[in-house]
Amino acid sequence: MKKKVLSVITSVAVLGSLACASAVSSSAFSGEIKFEVTDNLARANKTFYAHIWNGLPGGQGLYQWQTKDEKMTWKSGDATATYNVPEGDWNLIIISSNTGFQTYDTVFNANCIGDTCYVMDETFENPVDSTKSAKGLGWRNNPDCGPHIVISSLGNVIGSAYLPGETNQNLYDGFVKKYDINNVSNGDDLLNWNDPGNGQQVTGKDWETIKKEVAEKLGVQTSSSEEPTEAATSAPASSSDSGSSSNTNTSSNSGSSSNTSSSSSSSSGSTSTTGTSTTTTTGDTTPVVGLFATLAGALGVVFLARKKATK
Repeated sequence: MKKKVLSVITSVAVLGSLACASAVSSSAFSGEIKFEVTDNLARANKTFYAHIWNGLPGGQGLYQWQTKDEKMTWKSGDATATYNVPEGDWNLIIISSNTGFQTYDTVFNANCIGDTCYVMDETFENPVDSTKSAKGLGWRNNPDCGPHIVISSLGNVIGSAYLPGETNQNLYDGFVKKYDINNVSNGDDLLNWNDPGNGQQVTGKDWETIKKEVAEKLGVQTSSSEEPTEAATSAPASSSDSGSSSNTNTSSNSGSSSNTSSSSSSSSGSTSTTGTSTTTTTGDTTPVVGLFATLAGALGVVFLARKKATK
């Protein structure tokens, strides 16, 4: 009986190891993605690039902006450009070109491997610099991925797709923290809504008004003590607010490096321009759940075996 118990315990240990390995690897993915090159893009550009990074706090970038490592495979006349995404826990991508064209920050994940992205008709406001904007980037077979939802420097809710762990509540909390009128410096990437050139001057709305409007757009409620209670976590009905300009060839991440996230990510409540700290993972975690269920069952067998052995 002791041998049987030891055998079961060994099996449990193996299953536990597999579960841990699966949990670690479930966030990483790699493989080929495609980008639709329209006739207009083909005539105006010679080279396309895929800029990829993890936009969550602590997330890392992949390569420097528009280096050879980001260059997509494309020949003039081809309907699509391709790129082989190296293994990593990436969640944001920008497609750009040699002419200065670039898309808005776009959410993607393991499900997008093998899928094709395309330039949307919709233009999105740059979250940090409202005088600029960029075309959205969508995925043919993954509608839950697409333009990253953030609150812009003017209090506009733009985009529709969330990064792992993001909610309307923490988006709101991050906006309030970043633009609170009590912020006296930008040393920690904090701004002041009332400073010259900031939100109040551009929109004509005071801080209390804009906070209320943002909360309503996101479906969250705030108390007088500034401790919001979430009322909804779904994306706003409109994925792009007013405030976009006609400059579609500029976006938040021009000149960005491999270890920084784009400025549209920096406007999000759960990210920062330097990308500092996260434990959130992406990818399919179903295998982990199954393994732990098996693990629990095996532990039950051990208990019963021990009980029999003592009789």
